Amino acid sequence: MTKTHILFVDDDPKNGKWFVKNMELLGFEVEFCTDIGEAKSRLESDDSNFDVLICDYLFEGGDQTGLDLLDFSRKAPIVRVLCTAFSGLEDDTIQYPVFAKPVDYTALSQFIESSV
Repeated sequence: MTKTHILFVDDDPKNGKWFVKNMELLGFEVEFCTDIGEAKSRLESDDSNFDVLICDYLFEGGDQTGLDLLDFSRKAPIVRVLCTAFSGLEDDTIQYPVFAKPVDYTALSQFIESSV
């Protein structure tokens, strides 16, 4: 069986390393990048085969947010998730699932498995 392939985008390399480690332990294949531009390039690549895009909301020094990236990725048939420590985003105005940091990896894994 093919592993679910996740692209995780967060400007904090420590968060990325921890996320990759935990999600790989749960059986997922995970790629990590730290900025929205790189994420867009990976998503547009001819050999892109991501099933899930998970990104942070705020990016240091950037003029775009994770919501901009999730909106950009709408042309791809993938599951999109916002994962953030930024309070106030867990309301009905966000059109994507929101998982708060610190991440509950079991809950996120269950959500992904039921959505892919």
